[in-house]
Amino acid sequence: KDGIALILKCMKIHSAVPIVQETACGALSNLSLNGENKIRIGKEGGVTLIIEAMRHHAAVADVLVQACAALSNLSFNSDNKKAVVEEGGVPLILEGMRAHAADPAIQEQACRALQNLARKGEDRLLISQEGGVATVLKALKRHAGVALLQEEAALALQILAINNDIKKEIVSEGGIDVLMGALDRHGADPRFRKQILHLTLKVLSGNDVENTKLVNKTVGMGARDDAAQTRIQNDSFDRDDGM
Repeated sequence: KDGIALILKCMKIHSAVPIVQETACGALSNLSLNGENKIRIGKEGGVTLIIEAMRHHAAVADVLVQACAALSNLSFNSDNKKAVVEEGGVPLILEGMRAHAADPAIQEQACRALQNLARKGEDRLLISQEGGVATVLKALKRHAGVALLQEEAALALQILAINNDIKKEIVSEGGIDVLMGALDRHGADPRFRKQILHLTLKVLSGNDVENTKLVNKTVGMGARDDAAQTRIQNDSFDRDDGM
């Protein structure tokens, strides 16, 4: 009758069995779409068990995909987000991206998790310090043909770029060129959420005249309307000093 407790119990008993961990993380991912379940999973040790699954089964791509999806959903709750960071979730997510660089599913779910974890200023810095910018940009480049991954990675960069130093890092690493390339490849697809990339490019260009000219030339006049529809909800973030 108590599905969450049973799932967590199975994860503890069968911690060495990857298929159990994969299935359990997938179930927790789905259950954590509900707000009350998010809180309960966190309070009953779910975040710790997911992190342990990632650590013990780092070589199993399917476990990491489901674990990152679960952490992404759970991290909408501030207490869970704190637990993910304290348990070492950020470096584990990035290590998973690097170890499975050829797997677009891991890259996509990891970028979704990073989006939520990056909504707090000190955690944005942690992601950057752990090499998150370079890792996300590599995912964008390697999987240039995967539209959904391009969207999720662009949104992760958009949120990280709230910090001015990280914004500069993204630009210096060639982020603007990478994102403009994604628009060229996928912009004509009506299913592609190009407004995410439009706004990310606007954020990255900032007050730099040359970058702004380049971005405006690429995204076109319609980008302003797209950006207005998808602007970052900054009020829900912890702003960095100097914003």
